[in-house]
Amino acid sequence: MGLPRDMAQAAIVEGGAASAGRVLAALALCDRPRPCRAGEPSLCEQCARAVDGDHPDLLELDASDGKAQVERVRALRAAALTRPYLAERRVFVIRNAERLSESSQNALLKVMEEPPEYARFLLLTARAEALLATVRSRCALYRLPNAEEETPEAARETSEQADALIRALDGGAELDVCRVVMGWTRTPREDFARLMECLMERLVAAMAAGRGDWARLDKLTGAVREILEEQVRNVAVSAACAKILHVLD
Repeated sequence: MGLPRDMAQAAIVEGGAASAGRVLAALALCDRPRPCRAGEPSLCEQCARAVDGDHPDLLELDASDGKAQVERVRALRAAALTRPYLAERRVFVIRNAERLSESSQNALLKVMEEPPEYARFLLLTARAEALLATVRSRCALYRLPNAEEETPEAARETSEQADALIRALDGGAELDVCRVVMGWTRTPREDFARLMECLMERLVAAMAAGRGDWARLDKLTGAVREILEEQVRNVAVSAACAKILHVLD
């Protein structure tokens, strides 16, 4: 399927988890009408192979390995001229892109300036500004949350919010708490675990005692299930992936 000519074909992705590259590549290669999501029990063949790093249309390069870097970038550039084998696209992921030498970036520019319509380029980096201005000008820029780099102030704020939500549970505001948690895209594991433990304790106790309105308990059970499913799908990456897809899809 052809793409609009004004659709960007390259993205610089700053931050995010180490797995972000393959997650995004899987989304770009997915052949389902509604793209698969990380954590689903049954991914399509394209996504499953991409996540495993075993897809013939996914090529990865780690710029932190400086050995023969220019030659490897030239090989990637040549591969971009080869049509896809299985998918409708070929995706090229460069990790630690800030480590690309100036010569390597200039070699990459030669294919990024006039890329084949099926080619998608993902440059993963900790610092987008470390890339050449000419490279940045060819790419859409997205910043993903990186839990590993969370500041002490942000961690304390999230912890205080979790404490407030736990106190709200004591007042019988379980559904309200669920609505708040569903909107979270970054949650330290410890805070999420203790909040969900308290929520589950109240849910189980209410069901065992037959307390309250069964329709309300059914809604609460559904809300808890949805929260857990979203966490399994790695919301921190997937929420931002949706924004990136419109330049890669």
